[in-house]
Amino acid sequence: MRKILVLYMNEMIKVIKKVSVIIILSIMIVAVICTGALMKTQDYISKQNSTQYNNSDDAKKQMQEELSTEQKRIKKIDELLPKTKPEDIPALLEEKVSSSLRIDIIKIAIEKKIELNSPDYRAKSLNKIYELKIQMRLSINTRKQTADIIGLIQGYENVVNQNDLKSFIALENDQINSDKSVTADEKKISIESNELRLKLNITGQPQKGSYSDSSEVAISRIETEKKSLLYNLDLSGSQLPLTPEARENVKNDLAVNTYKLEHGISEIGNGLESSGIGEKLAYNSMLGIGLFMIVLLLMILAGASVSNEISSGSIKSLIISPAKRWKIFLAKFLAIISIGVIAGLILYIVTSLIYGAFFGFSSGSNYIFAVNGVAYELNFYIYKLAYLAASFLVVLVFATFAFMLSILTRNTAVSVSISMGIYFAGNVANTVLMNFVKGEWLKFSPFNHFNVAEKMFPNDALNQLATSGNFGAPKTSLAFSLIYIGVLMVCMLYTGLDSFNRRDIK
Repeated sequence: MRKILVLYMNEMIKVIKKVSVIIILSIMIVAVICTGALMKTQDYISKQNSTQYNNSDDAKKQMQEELSTEQKRIKKIDELLPKTKPEDIPALLEEKVSSSLRIDIIKIAIEKKIELNSPDYRAKSLNKIYELKIQMRLSINTRKQTADIIGLIQGYENVVNQNDLKSFIALENDQINSDKSVTADEKKISIESNELRLKLNITGQPQKGSYSDSSEVAISRIETEKKSLLYNLDLSGSQLPLTPEARENVKNDLAVNTYKLEHGISEIGNGLESSGIGEKLAYNSMLGIGLFMIVLLLMILAGASVSNEISSGSIKSLIISPAKRWKIFLAKFLAIISIGVIAGLILYIVTSLIYGAFFGFSSGSNYIFAVNGVAYELNFYIYKLAYLAASFLVVLVFATFAFMLSILTRNTAVSVSISMGIYFAGNVANTVLMNFVKGEWLKFSPFNHFNVAEKMFPNDALNQLATSGNFGAPKTSLAFSLIYIGVLMVCMLYTGLDSFNRRDIK
């Protein structure tokens, strides 16, 4: 053990003294700073554009256009009536009444500044009033039905006039309970959603610069997940029966989405609304550029670790020493990995400082996850450190591959160029392969297992966005990917060690 430590320290000193290490680490730090500055600029521009853009003005314009269309329709009907056959007049008159009712609704919406196409409860009330008034004109309604419709119209009018969310929820729940076409379990889910809206005061009023209210999106997602568990079907995707694993995933997703909603953590779509996109992507972008530089550094160091010493003859002094070859091999490999870990820690510290300087140290969102249907919260900076560690597994694989090639080929240029070529072209080739070839054997393609971070942190909005386009990729579990990478690393290390032990050093 003492000999391994001495050999390791000797290798560390040799690696640290290399100019390439200092240069690449310096470039990495500068690249991280520039990426952070770029993201801050993009975030500033997007927020400025969001401030200048007014959704309310756009909605008002749309409603005015609809108002003009309905008025033109009435005018056209008035022109057609004198020329119409007597039997067709009732239909035209009904159309005219429908347009007149719609005009009344639009005028109220414009006056009260309500966006009719929004999830705002007042907009829903106005649309309900319109539907109920149309329904009331049907001759098939009984006297009781007409009285009930009038009562509902008055109720929704009070909601609009008094901005009363509680009354709106009460009206909605009454209608849900009276609907005989819906099962009791489905009624319960809908009422729970409404009670959640009332509890959290979710009005559905659109937020400035956003295309919809994030809370309504979350409510809809939660309802779908509850119904998926109720009917044991994947209602959000394949519509197929849920496997035990998929059912557990839905339970955890439900717990996460409910936790986010109740704690005011809003994510619209994939969490990338137009305003603040730079802030949301900044940390991951800085980590990404930094990891890229670390991969290049380790492939250069690993690719040259043995071949350079063989070509220069300096390795002979190690071989003739009392230390066994496997100890020399291990010391060299540990030194390369140690440099990678040190570079990773430097990257994490620099990224955190730059992110905090540009966006604020408290601006990052904590990671929400669930275990057995119970939600937990992980601190933003601890999460990012764990995310970096998971992403670092890919760095280890390519460093090990370059190290193995350095021993097998004894040529620095060949080992570095091959490892870099596979690193850059491998994912592209793998994507092309999946588009043209199908089969379970694709699960054993190494590039389908390098997304360990995405599998380890599936609830991250950016990870969901990154994996959403991988439709052809075979789905594999995190455990399978970790075992696969472990076996791959062992095979490469064994191959390299076997060659290092057996081959003569000239």
